[in-house]
Amino acid sequence: MKRSIGISVFMLCMAFFMNSNEILAAAENASAECRQYMNDIQAILPNAAACGAMSERKVQLLDAKNQVIGYLLLPPVGKRERVEGYNGVVNAAVVVSPDNKILGVVIGENNETPRFLNRLRNAGFLKRWNGKKPSEAAKLKVDAVTRATYSSNAVKSEVDTILRMQK
Repeated sequence: MKRSIGISVFMLCMAFFMNSNEILAAAENASAECRQYMNDIQAILPNAAACGAMSERKVQLLDAKNQVIGYLLLPPVGKRERVEGYNGVVNAAVVVSPDNKILGVVIGENNETPRFLNRLRNAGFLKRWNGKKPSEAAKLKVDAVTRATYSSNAVKSEVDTILRMQK
């Protein structure tokens, strides 16, 4: 009897330890993935200091006191069809407020010519979804920016994919 209780406790501890490792690994991945967007995030949320926990591709954005000040909605992982910009894939994510309103779109790692992405920024393209809930924004028809069509379409595709996941 004592032996079976001991084995049960051991198995319970092992399960907890393994889950803890998985949780830590997921947090590290979320933080690493979030870092590529941090400059753009801080332009939207100047108090953003760190990325917190992630659940279902939604990462907490934390201030210096570890208070949640928003969320970063990430595209799905794994193999999927992606619209490419002029020079390849453009990573994008969506920043939302704690009350689930879009604050802006952020650009991550990419190989685009900077002047094309600057055209998007200067034309206000990354703000076209602002103020809407993801379910409302998913219904928007967003036009591409002239002379940055490939980049526009790549970002729009990423945003559309993210918003569809939020329904």
